Amino acid sequence: MADVDAARRFLAAEFESAGLPHVAADILEGTSPFAQGAYIVAVASALAAPCVVCDGAREAA
Repeated sequence: MADVDAARRFLAAEFESAGLPHVAADILEGTSPFAQGAYIVAVASALAAPCVVCDGAREAA
């Protein structure tokens, strides 16, 4: 099952590192369109998928 909270934290960190802290805050609050619907589910699914490059191994979150 996809971890939507982890996906929100991941996206927020990406937007924060891109210099968009206001978007990151909205993502964490769940008010951003990026933190809702099919988009966040797709990000969560991608994070949960096995890593093809390293033969399935993942870093600990």
